[in-house]
Amino acid sequence: MTSAWQREERVFLATIVSVEGSAYRHQGAKLLVFEDGSYQGMISGGCLEPEIGETVFQFDVGEPIYRHFDLQNDSVFGLGMGCGGMVGVLIEPALDSPVWRSWLKTLKKESPTVRALVYQSDIADVAVGVFLVIEENCHSGSTGDEGLDREILARSRALLESGGGESRELDFKGVRLLLDVSLPPPHLVIFGAGDDAIPVARLAHMTGFGVTVVDARTGLATSERFPESRLIVVPPEQYSDIGLCPRDLIVIMHHHLAKDALALGQALQNRCGYVGLLGPPHRFEKVKELLGQNSNPSSSFEFSQIDTPIGVDIGARGPEEIALSIMAKLVSVRRGRNRLEVHRSAREQFNTNC
Repeated sequence: MTSAWQREERVFLATIVSVEGSAYRHQGAKLLVFEDGSYQGMISGGCLEPEIGETVFQFDVGEPIYRHFDLQNDSVFGLGMGCGGMVGVLIEPALDSPVWRSWLKTLKKESPTVRALVYQSDIADVAVGVFLVIEENCHSGSTGDEGLDREILARSRALLESGGGESRELDFKGVRLLLDVSLPPPHLVIFGAGDDAIPVARLAHMTGFGVTVVDARTGLATSERFPESRLIVVPPEQYSDIGLCPRDLIVIMHHHLAKDALALGQALQNRCGYVGLLGPPHRFEKVKELLGQNSNPSSSFEFSQIDTPIGVDIGARGPEEIALSIMAKLVSVRRGRNRLEVHRSAREQFNTNC
């Protein structure tokens, strides 16, 4: 977006602001439409994107406009989607203005943020498309209505404090808004840079995780093998220097008992949000025994919270299928669907600063 501004090209942002019934994407899903007709992002299974592009250029959008797509009635748009729901989309020209830059700045620094976006208004002084950017201790922008601003700030900060990652609608005295939540991406730490770690790192990156790979073997922990990952090349004796924290999700796959035990000890001591260990149950018993030998008597580990054998049981065979089963479990943790939650809920983990 900023590069388009630098080229003095127009760029538009389409955001799903309301959903009724079934839809492919939900509130907060976004699509960028560029002046050359290209777009980035996805708000449907591929059918609404061309409609949004045509709207932008057919109507020469200069002000934010709201469009309602009834996917229950294919005769309206002829899209043949068959989703059975209704989707409201706000299309905005992305402006090089202080409030837009404030929002982009929070996204870049990965700060928990709510963008409170007005998409319908019956109040003359509150325009469609105005928005506030709310962080924990500061905010920018205004709707032009002090009472509405106070309500938005209270609701948004409560949403941030709860750790909830779901965007939601707010209807207040004739004004409808989307409280669009942006949280830091979940952070996955993979201990072990063997060949079977490559598809795990790749799938994690594809599904929006930040990935760190830890291994002492310089021939394996390379940018050629893990191009989208941050690499930490340290011996197991220095795992305590990595700085794990409750936000981290841990996958341990060294294929080496002693290294696994050291990584597991650090993950548990730092109360990481998810800890998964590759290998069968009898191997886990050996890892626990080693961990007990290397720990002081006052150490207390919650072994019942460890996901081992790791992943969802889909009968996986081979590195790619095993990676798929691991990522299925990690996504369930991210979305709050997993029962193996260490110390606090996964949503709270993701809002905890390292």
